[in-house]
Parts: sequence; C-alpha cells; structure tokens
Amino acid sequence: MNNSVNYKYDVFISYDNRDENWVNNKLIFRLKNRGINCITQKDFPLGLPKIQNIESAIKKSRKIIIVISNYYIKNEWENFSSLLSISHALSSGEYRTIPIILETCNLPDLIDFLEKIEFHTNENNDEWERLIANIKPTPETLRNEDGKVILSENELLPPSHSFYSNWLNELDAPEGTVKLRSKFYVKREEEDIWLKNIYKCGVTIRVKGAHQMGKSSLLARMHQRAKDNSQKVLYLDFERFDEEVFSNLDKLLHYTAQRMARYWDAPNLPDKYWSTSFGAKDKLTDFVLQEILETICLPAVFILDNVDRVFNYQYRDDFFSLIRAWHNERAVDENWDKLNIVLAYSTEAFLFIQDINQSPFNVGFSIELTDFSSSKVEEMNSQHKMLIKSSNEIGYLKKLLGGHPYLLRMAFYQIAQKNISVSQLCKTASNDDGPFAEHLHRYLRKIETNQALRNGIHSVLTNSKCQSNEIFYRLRASGLILGHSPDSAQLRCELYAQYFKKRL
Repeated sequence: MNNSVNYKYDVFISYDNRDENWVNNKLIFRLKNRGINCITQKDFPLGLPKIQNIESAIKKSRKIIIVISNYYIKNEWENFSSLLSISHALSSGEYRTIPIILETCNLPDLIDFLEKIEFHTNENNDEWERLIANIKPTPETLRNEDGKVILSENELLPPSHSFYSNWLNELDAPEGTVKLRSKFYVKREEEDIWLKNIYKCGVTIRVKGAHQMGKSSLLARMHQRAKDNSQKVLYLDFERFDEEVFSNLDKLLHYTAQRMARYWDAPNLPDKYWSTSFGAKDKLTDFVLQEILETICLPAVFILDNVDRVFNYQYRDDFFSLIRAWHNERAVDENWDKLNIVLAYSTEAFLFIQDINQSPFNVGFSIELTDFSSSKVEEMNSQHKMLIKSSNEIGYLKKLLGGHPYLLRMAFYQIAQKNISVSQLCKTASNDDGPFAEHLHRYLRKIETNQALRNGIHSVLTNSKCQSNEIFYRLRASGLILGHSPDSAQLRCELYAQYFKKRL
C-alpha cells in the first residue's frame, strides 16, 4: 500500500440494507473496537446522487469492503461495479477491495478472482483477525471484542523477528487462489508457453492437478491474460453450482447458456432456443454458435474449473461428448475456431468416460501440474526474504512436504508469522493441532468414511502398492499418493506418511 496517500477513512463498507443488522452488530462493532474508522452509505450527505457519494467514499478510503449476499448482487452491485476499478489502482496501483461473502452466491466476474473472506463457510476469530490486519496497521489504542482496552500491542503479536519484518504486512495467507498481484506466486517453468495458448484460435486446453496444486491460480492468470487481450472470457467453477443445477442435463446446459448470455452479452436469451423441440445439447450448441460465435471477432475463452464434479452424474457421457463435439466442429465450421475451451480437473477421466472417442480429455493441449522442484522451493525461500538460511534446512522441508505447493506455502507462512525454525515446524507437523492440521483432517475425514480408500492407504503404507486400479487412481488424483502404477505406489510426502501411520 502506498502510505503517502492521505485517506480520510480506513474503510468504506458497501452493503445491502437487508444485511444491516450483521454489518452493524458484527462488522462495524469489531472494526470500531480496533480503532478502525469506517464510512457507510448511512454517512452519505443528502441531496447528492448515490453514485457520486459512492465514488467519493471510495476515493477517501484506504480499503473498501463489499458485503456480498444475494440481496447485494440483486440491488447494489450495478451501482458499485462501474466504480470498482477506482478501488483497484487509484494512486497506489494496488488492489484495495475486500469482498466478504455472507452466503453462497453466483459471484460477479469482477470480484470472483479477488481474495475473499468467506464467512458463510468459516466465521472464526482467525478470519476476523485476517480481515483487520488487511485494513490498517494496529493502532496505538487497542480493544478486544468485549471493548476492553489492551494496554500493549505486543499482547496481540507473535515474538519479534530477528530480521527486518515490515514485509510481513504483504504476506499472503496460503489458502485459496494466489492473487494476481501477489509477490509470492511461483510461476511454473513452462507457464509462459501455457498462457500463450490462450491467444490462439480454436484451442482446447486441459489443466490437470490434484487438490491444492495451483489449478485455480493458473486459471486466474489465463483469465487475466485473455482479458488483457480484449477477449471475452467466461469462468465457471462447477464447485460453486447449486446441487439443483445438476439435477439433469437440460438444467445444467440451460444454466450454462444463461451464464454465457449474461457475460457474453448475447443478442437473444437462451429461452428462444429452449422453446424448440431439440435436445438440450443441440439447444446449447445452436445458442453458442448463433448468439456468441457469429457475433465476435477474437476467440472467446470458456473456462470450466472443477469440471470433474460432473463425473458424479449419469449424464456425464452426454455432457463431455458435447465438449468433444465442439472441439471436432472446428474441422468443418471455422466459427468454432472462435471458442477456446479450458477444462480443469483432478480425477482420472478414463475411469468414467465410456467411449474414448467421445471424450474431451484426450484431445487438445495438456497441462499437468506436478510438485515444485527444488529450485522452485529455493525461489519461494527468496520470495520470503531468505527465511531459511541453510541448504540443509531446505532439504529437511523438501523431505517432509515433497514439492506440494500448498503445503510449502503454508510452511513459509507459519515460519514467518510465528518466527519458528524449520526443525520446530517439523516436530509438530503431523500433530492434530499442528500447522497443517486442517489440511490433514480434511483428508482423514474422507478416508474414514470410505473403507476402500482406507484399505488402499493402509496397503500403500505397508506394502508400497495398491490392490485396486480404481482406488490407486482415486488416491493419486486426490493428491495423497504418487506412482506410475498400483504396484509402485507411495505416499505423496513424509508428512502424509507420519500422519496416517498414527491414525490408520
């Protein structure tokens, strides 16, 4: 943040009036108790246009909080969206908007890739502290949540660091997509080549990687690269879809068409095509061809993240055969060269697709995200101001975590925030209250409820093999094991081996 800008307020809070109780009783209460100066629409001067008041508040505030609910998207977003760019780079060139998500929503593209506070899934004190730390440095007079004055700010801080630590204010929390402007993003060796493919005409790109390998972070950069090239981009994360959308193929394709119409400004809405007697696949194909592709010049980019969620439904062959048909259509209709398709997934697709000739997972350009190399771990260390001083300690960390991108990000974050050594981190790594506890518990819960997966992990631990091909591929796709075949399987890293040996 450019500290030379003299802001009147610490934060402007934009929200819908129906969320006012939460904003007043929780958000503003906590912020004011920490000495943070807020402005909301209740403070706007009367007699001025609302859009003018919003613009003025944005310019006068160090940070902007958008309290996102379905009410907000319906009633307030149109007023705010046209001014969002002001909050991105007014004078400092940095992003200043913090979205707070109160409930599951279809997020507008403009904020979908911003780092978010997702209170609808996890409203705990750590998230509140993360929010407060991103708004303003701790003031001289501090109060706890009960309004009691804390005499010393040292009561809230970890032990002092033995190095120059102002850079910690910029340190990203390791969860979720790495922000576009983050100084802590590690670029893959071939990433520039991958991103250039988005400019081409008629490409199908497959991005495969286990959970928390960096798929969404790479897709965010593809999305931005295409937008910078003035291409129309639609990003759909299938994990965000409501279960009702997946009830049948027609609903899924109709919903997809509605999202396309909205973000690609289709001249006619999908209902025109859904009123015909054609099948759902033909309806969506006709809509895309006539309303999107025949009206644009540069290739549009259609990004489908976590598309393997469709594997859970009986109509999966029909859905994926449609994507394959669009890929094949490029050979006979040049309009289809104006649609670039990006599929991101983690599951072994051939376990689910019956006809390989109808699958989109064996065509196009393939990107497989693997573990970071030793040189990339060194690069992460450099990004974190050489927190780890010796090559031996780097080796210990690599042995414990392999090259797992998320676990390495979490390790550097913990070392920096808690001012601990690599050996201290390693001693508590597999504990139930250790630095990786949430990540490990998530895997354990899934394995404990599935006896076949439990048996598979136990077999890998004891015999370095997996008895079932299907279980081998499921465990490998989940990121828990490595190996080229069921007879050469091993746990992904030493951390997983330590943790599951104690509990299975």
